[in-house]
Amino acid sequence: NDLPATFTGRVGSVQPSDVEQAFSQIALSLAGPGTPAEQIASLTERLLTDFDLDDSSGGGAQQANVLRFLNVDPSGTSEQFVSAFVLMARSLGIDARVATGYELSDPGSGTITTDDASMWVEVRTDDGYRAIDVLPEPAEEEPARPELPEAGQAPPAVQPPDPPQSEE
Repeated sequence: NDLPATFTGRVGSVQPSDVEQAFSQIALSLAGPGTPAEQIASLTERLLTDFDLDDSSGGGAQQANVLRFLNVDPSGTSEQFVSAFVLMARSLGIDARVATGYELSDPGSGTITTDDASMWVEVRTDDGYRAIDVLPEPAEEEPARPELPEAGQAPPAVQPPDPPQSEE
């Protein structure tokens, strides 16, 4: 079951590890003060609005890559969004985890491919683990436009063919 944005119940707690504590400063700045449920809502909203999903950008969920995504380059992969949320939530003492599975593009086909693989965030509540969608819509790329010469300039000359190769 998805965790509604208006959730007011109890959230499971954890003791953050040393790695997770490295994310506490950015987590507090994005989540702000409040109850764990309010912090979850704030973290989710900030990831959805302040960061860009780009699965073609440099991937990897290593600590340095996730910190760079959060602090320097707000464009990241699905893996970085999910990992960043879980690490920040756990740094705040909120029990969150990465879940993996499949989202079938054609459930009737009976075929599962690697393109159907997916990952998402789950937070532990009194009702069990509940899913949270922290992925914004992918940024639309503008189609590449060929560079045109400035007005009044002639196009570049056609290059001559390569000379024939001689035999030794």
